[in-house]
Amino acid sequence: MSTAASTRRPWATRTRCPPDATAFHANVTGSGDHRANATPAVAAEARAHRAPLQWRVQLVNAVILMMVLGLTAFTYISGQRLVDDTGLFISDDLPTARHLGQLKLNVLAQDPILYQFYITQNVAEFRAARDIKQHAVRQELSQLIDDLGQSSALYEVRKQLELYNEIARQLDLTLSSRPIDWAQAQATLTEATTLSRQVNVRLDELVDEIDTRIKARAELANKRIQDITQLVQVFSVILLLIAFGVGTAANAYLNEAAERRKLAMFAERNPSPVLSASGSGEVIYANPGARELLKEATGDSEGIERLLPPNFTALAERLRAGKAERVGDEYEAFGRSFGCRMHYLADFDIVHVFIADVTERKKAVDDLRHQALHDALTGLPNRRSYDNCLDALVRHGQPAAVVLINIDRFRGVIESLGHVVGDQVLQAVAERLDRAAKTLFPQVGAGGTAISAFRFEGDIFALIAEGQIEREATLALADTVRQAVDRTVQLADRSIYLSLSAAVVFYPDDGRDAITLTRNADAVIHHLKLGGGSATSGYTPAMNALALERLELESGLRTALDRHELELYFQPQAAIDGGHIIGMETLLRWNHPAQGMISPARFIPVAEETGLIVPIGSWVLRQACAQARTWLDANLAVPIIAVNVSARQFVAGNLPAVVAEALRETGLPAAYLELEVTESVAMHDVDLTVATLHELAGLGIRLSIDDFGTGYSSLAYLKRFPIHKLKIDQSFVRSMNGEKNEEAIASAVVSLASALDLTTIAEGVETEEQLAILRALGCDEIQGYLYSRPLPVEAATRFLQDNRRLL
Repeated sequence: MSTAASTRRPWATRTRCPPDATAFHANVTGSGDHRANATPAVAAEARAHRAPLQWRVQLVNAVILMMVLGLTAFTYISGQRLVDDTGLFISDDLPTARHLGQLKLNVLAQDPILYQFYITQNVAEFRAARDIKQHAVRQELSQLIDDLGQSSALYEVRKQLELYNEIARQLDLTLSSRPIDWAQAQATLTEATTLSRQVNVRLDELVDEIDTRIKARAELANKRIQDITQLVQVFSVILLLIAFGVGTAANAYLNEAAERRKLAMFAERNPSPVLSASGSGEVIYANPGARELLKEATGDSEGIERLLPPNFTALAERLRAGKAERVGDEYEAFGRSFGCRMHYLADFDIVHVFIADVTERKKAVDDLRHQALHDALTGLPNRRSYDNCLDALVRHGQPAAVVLINIDRFRGVIESLGHVVGDQVLQAVAERLDRAAKTLFPQVGAGGTAISAFRFEGDIFALIAEGQIEREATLALADTVRQAVDRTVQLADRSIYLSLSAAVVFYPDDGRDAITLTRNADAVIHHLKLGGGSATSGYTPAMNALALERLELESGLRTALDRHELELYFQPQAAIDGGHIIGMETLLRWNHPAQGMISPARFIPVAEETGLIVPIGSWVLRQACAQARTWLDANLAVPIIAVNVSARQFVAGNLPAVVAEALRETGLPAAYLELEVTESVAMHDVDLTVATLHELAGLGIRLSIDDFGTGYSSLAYLKRFPIHKLKIDQSFVRSMNGEKNEEAIASAVVSLASALDLTTIAEGVETEEQLAILRALGCDEIQGYLYSRPLPVEAATRFLQDNRRLL
């Protein structure tokens, strides 16, 4: 993870999600039925109650044996019926409550499985875990249907669980497909969580039904006991009120015993941690699940009070005051995360606490939040974090500077070296940028400045500097940061030189909202690209107009081919000795319906940047070959038709196939076609250049290096290229008038070509003086206004018919 993750971002806390209370909902029946009867103190109290009852029964038997025998027989029969009713409660209601609790546990366990799958995309593990939980849910649901029948709540639970299974299958499909639709996956997870909460609501309704049934049985038991009590009262009149005491004691004993048996069985069998505590935090009872959790977390089962939440007393007071029926909380203890749900039992003045270990679920949520706000490749905060940060600053009116940093010509790295190398370059730039920003930017403001680095998108990174910042100081430091990153990236098997462009905008001077600031920074980036990049600039309103003009130019260029707005012009080339025509160079022109002729200097860079140059270049190649074929069929001598090849065409990898197809379609003999490759393109990736040029030469066409002298050609590399001609760049030719350095360069190119047995041609020749110098240097051919301007097809045809010669 990049060090940018530790940068101060006060706005990040606003993305914190609220805890999911449903994850801690206890799997219990009605809260009013849970007593702490299983504690040693309560058990002793029960024994104390039983002793007087036995003594009274024995005394009555001794005094009035016959009457007590009759009363005992009747009491026994009625008591047996009460025990039978209690047995039904134990055999029917408690298992149903247990199945409900197990069903809720299994339902709650399905959400972590989905989130784990979202994090790991481990299909096999997910499907196995899902099938196990779905099987467990079906078993418990089937048992509940046997116990409860088809109640409306249970029917709805079954339908919702079927829908939940379908959502799980949808998530399986989404995360199993490539590429993964993360937005769809997140939406599916949200839908699953919502549905899981709805299922819990329905299960709570079933819990309420069980509560109602328990209360009904309790009322029936009380009624039977009341019957016994009434009978005992009648007998008490006869037995001098002795039997009344026995009946009352029996009633209390049986009622208490049934209640204690019921609750003791529930708490002991519940696998989740359950505590019963007084309002002051003294634990009266802890079930085995609680003690196992404490021992697992601490290695010691003593000090069970440590499992209670730190604010237990305050929560208990709220319950006892009647301000809430139940409360929940999330807290940290023993290096883990816990969630609890608390219920108050007014009859016994105790609080039941149900605890769940949510460490893994919380970690999964934190991991998902981090992934949502950070770029997976570089570890920097992503575009979403950038938007959140900038929105927060604007909302609070905090002065800030935004710096967008773009890697110049990064697409060429991808096209020539592949995405793996491109990813390595992005990682190297991110690391340098984050380090340089943190080292330099705190100097910007006298009051201190917080700086954050982001992966904005693609090959663009961003910096946001908060605080009172000075414009000129920020521009200077942004340029320093750019230059600190703007250097060679050393990879395992190659070195790649990078140049960057940096756009700096200020809030609120350059935009009153985040969208405007970002849009204006984009306008600066486009302005810098048009100037060749490798620079830092602030924003001016004129840049938006230039960006809009460029956008309109790009939009029009996309339909220029279909609308037949592109035209070919041809500039004749002549031999210095003899002055006869030796070829035609194909030049592209755009005749816009509204703007007229648009200079190639305006639209060719746009075509290169957007990739439109590839289909346009293929069209130019076919049209040039077709025109050359037309001239040949008309017996017009045109020895060579020259066509320029763009950088994108050259690195696309299919240029030889495109050329072969154009020759085949038009029927032009390969010897009549010459491709011109600029020196900078040829030297970008020498191995690729050598392979591609040899493949092209194998077709029988001619090859030349254009703009020679402006790049960094090595003689050793040049000897490997199967080329026929070197083209001296016009920048040298136009400066020849009295410029010895330019003449020296041209002379060196001619000498080099002669040594390599190559032809030389000079472009941009406009004066007789330039022609004389080139003739004296031994140059073979020229091209320029001295001989002819670029001509449309009709004029070029007439030029060939006239067979004009160089004077």
